[in-house]
Amino acid sequence: MPTQPSHSNPLGARLFLSVALMLGLSATLAACSGQNVSSTVPFGANAGRTWLSSLRLGPNTAQGHIKHIVVVIQENRSFDNIFYGFPGANYATYGYGLKGGRHQIQLTPQSFAAPFELCHTRQDAVIDINGGGMDGFDHCFPDLAYTYVKPTETALYFQMAQQYVLADDFFSSQIDSSFIAHQYIVAGQAGMAINVPTGTPWGCDAAGSVTVQLVDKNGHPTKMVPPCFTYPTIADELDAKHISWRYYAPPGGNIPQHPGYIWSTFDVNSQIRNGPDWKSYVISPQCQVITDAKNGNLPAVTWVVPNLTDSDHPLSKSTTGPDWVAAIVNAIGGNKTLWDSTAVFVVWDDWGGFFDHVHPPWVDTFGLGIRVGMIAISPFANQGKITHSQYEFASILKSIEGLNGVNPLTTRDTAAANLFSDPVIFNWSQSPRAFTPFNNGSYQCNPNQKDAPDTDF
Repeated sequence: MPTQPSHSNPLGARLFLSVALMLGLSATLAACSGQNVSSTVPFGANAGRTWLSSLRLGPNTAQGHIKHIVVVIQENRSFDNIFYGFPGANYATYGYGLKGGRHQIQLTPQSFAAPFELCHTRQDAVIDINGGGMDGFDHCFPDLAYTYVKPTETALYFQMAQQYVLADDFFSSQIDSSFIAHQYIVAGQAGMAINVPTGTPWGCDAAGSVTVQLVDKNGHPTKMVPPCFTYPTIADELDAKHISWRYYAPPGGNIPQHPGYIWSTFDVNSQIRNGPDWKSYVISPQCQVITDAKNGNLPAVTWVVPNLTDSDHPLSKSTTGPDWVAAIVNAIGGNKTLWDSTAVFVVWDDWGGFFDHVHPPWVDTFGLGIRVGMIAISPFANQGKITHSQYEFASILKSIEGLNGVNPLTTRDTAAANLFSDPVIFNWSQSPRAFTPFNNGSYQCNPNQKDAPDTDF
């Protein structure tokens, strides 16, 4: 077992200076802190890889086949950490670190349930990426950063990917952590914010003293503001066209909050949090999605976030994340009418500080971020395929928009590739494949699960 990390984390002088120069910092860089520091320059050349390279795909013929899109959002795992050993996928068995000179580090197995927190702020991502070298992950607890989840614990994820389609060139949209990630998933932006707010909950429910850092278009810090914004989201566009949606999340607001409530991202958007949509379409507890799916009662677009226990987050102290995801998929698959018209996309919101060997493409001040996994599950998905086309969270937005005839929100989803247009993922000429349930044992979603104390996710 790796040794337990201490809370101190000194940086080597060479790494510190090189990163500081690259960032053009006006303040001292402090890894593993909540300090708001931002990158102002690209991460270097993307040897042979260019953004939008995956746009040259077939036509989108999902219309007439797909009536429901379900986005299941898990937490804080890089692709190499989750899908180490997946046959045919682009994963690494070792990486490189910089402490003491650039050297090879073998990836080692670790349990989902091992309780620790890796450094994964915006500035940590810049250090990890290190201009494209992908060798700065040892600045923070290297015996934990260079790990992969034990294959016995990722077996359900492997089974889902082998039964359907895995994307191994899928990136988080942002070089940042969960607060920013969840906003990009529904809006293609985060209102120029970086890192996490100074307190919880993260959004319009926050106390008046809670703020978050904003930056300008070049990534320079500007001001601190309350974490409550009015920029448009895909939900606003769906509302305008009277297209149904729901966001299932742990409870918060005026009742005792679960730590997972911070991932309920529409709390960040004032027009939703303080409007009628909040009571109608933001559904708690998150377990309700399983009941609704079994009854065939899902809207056109669904997002689902877990409680901490089922999240795959290292602080969950739990191995139940795959069982939770399988429970959702089984509920959808168990209703034939719903299953025959649904596409499920399973993603992880950010890399969580875990090593990944693929250099993210640089597209703007905010990303792309470090690679995460994506599994596409549908009766129209191919079986056992891996798509190597480049995607990000905005690709899911693009797919929702294309299917429902709504306009792009930002430059990100304007430029992103539509997942429904990828013939490696979807075969629209095939009849809907029959669903075979995944064995998630005796797992039962517990809406009253007592999560660990609230912390910085």
